[in-house]
Amino acid sequence: MTNSFQLAMCQVETTEWALDTNFANAVASLREAKEKGADFAVCPECVIHGYPLAKSYETHEQHDQRVKDIAEPLDGERITTLIALAKELSLDFVLGFAEEGDNNQAYNTAALFSASGGITNLYRKVHCRGFESTWQWGPFTPGNNFSTYTIANERCTAGTMICFDRERPESFLSLRHLGAEFITCPLATNTVNIATHQEHSNESMTQALAAATESFITVVNHSHRFNGGSFLIGPDGECIHQMGADAAVDIVEVNLDMVQALRAKRFGWRGYGYSRPDIYNKYIPSTIE
Repeated sequence: MTNSFQLAMCQVETTEWALDTNFANAVASLREAKEKGADFAVCPECVIHGYPLAKSYETHEQHDQRVKDIAEPLDGERITTLIALAKELSLDFVLGFAEEGDNNQAYNTAALFSASGGITNLYRKVHCRGFESTWQWGPFTPGNNFSTYTIANERCTAGTMICFDRERPESFLSLRHLGAEFITCPLATNTVNIATHQEHSNESMTQALAAATESFITVVNHSHRFNGGSFLIGPDGECIHQMGADAAVDIVEVNLDMVQALRAKRFGWRGYGYSRPDIYNKYIPSTIE
């Protein structure tokens, strides 16, 4: 018997700023995931408001304030509904949303909604590009932490990153050092077909870093608002499954034995056991100019 679980990749159709419709679509996708036998589900980045970018007729300040105005408080109606839904369905799921913070702050957040009740992990996107980050000209305050949690009846250690995080090796390395075997990555950007693409792409980086850290990663995108193409990468960097452009809920088996077999060979060909953080720390500055 394999040590596995059934993953639901919930590729939700969204429209920018259509909060009620997007939320209803996300809830419907989670119900479908449960009906199809999912043990764990993942929805896209900022799925509730659809991740709109600043329009030419808006100033960045107007766009950023609008994002902050619609951001979800953790005790708000939609988040409370999702907490209740996870318990009703007896389904753990990760869902991305704009989170309301203190002092007119907003975070690009992905939360683990637990079947046992409540939010049991809250991840705020660490690596925000210029158009996202308050450090430059965007609406979101960058987060400061990576963390892990357990899923699949506590058989799997998982962690979360969001979109651009997957382009930074440090995200994968941080979660690997914390013991993550499986990574969820809610997404809001166009993807390419992994089987046919020739150009350098974010997907190639994701495959390489999953292999380097012997980890599964599922990247789950919007449909309609972006072009879908959600995918699951295995710990050898192989694409196990990729979706099309349309809204759908795909169920894929995640075989944890694949990760555990690789990691059992600590000094094998992959060589993760040879890591020398005492050396690397001399060359990675605490601040980068």
